[in-house]
Amino acid sequence: MILATTSSTFATLGEMVTVLSIDGGGIKGIIPGIILEFLEEQLQELDNNTDARLADYFDIIGGTSTGGLLTAMISIPNENNRPIAAAKDIVPFYFQHGPKIFESSFDIKTDKPVIFTKSELANSPQLDAKMYDICYSTAAAPIYFPPHYFVTNTSNGDKYEFNLVDGAVAAGNPHGQHYLVLIQVGENLLKKPVSKDKPETYEEALKRFAKLLSDRKKLRANKASY
Repeated sequence: MILATTSSTFATLGEMVTVLSIDGGGIKGIIPGIILEFLEEQLQELDNNTDARLADYFDIIGGTSTGGLLTAMISIPNENNRPIAAAKDIVPFYFQHGPKIFESSFDIKTDKPVIFTKSELANSPQLDAKMYDICYSTAAAPIYFPPHYFVTNTSNGDKYEFNLVDGAVAAGNPHGQHYLVLIQVGENLLKKPVSKDKPETYEEALKRFAKLLSDRKKLRANKASY
């Protein structure tokens, strides 16, 4: 995700062009969702306006794949010409609709959902599968395609069998655990430094950026009133 401006000097603040670009990444859209929620909350606090929305502060908002979905949520106007969703609605949206949009896999032998993620490899080395096996598995919709069988080998020489089909066959929400991991990733990211050479955290940088956006909006409003 990219937050950008054409200038950072107060002298040209009113003419500054602000751009919000949101990356794709499937269900990982939860991560920018966490970041955008934090930024919008800062803007609401600065302007003492709980109805403030990101679209009020950016000239251009765009994204690809899941980023395009987020763009639509926070920018398409409703009947009152306000964005159809607040940034705080993003994560709940993914929890509710994610299983229908982003599918994992389900093991018909163990009767359990299987989520392949690098963050779990240290504790679950058997999940170190080939990408084509993962893709075949998540696309193996019953009736249309047969279950996908494959074996992974750990560094210890252990073998693990997988008999996977499309994760949508699982009862309830097979993605819940994965979603919680992504939320934690987003929240942890806010606490991390922007770079090794700059101790400022992403949270601090977003607060500073929110102040810049707020000042710019107020300056434009004042100019428009003359």
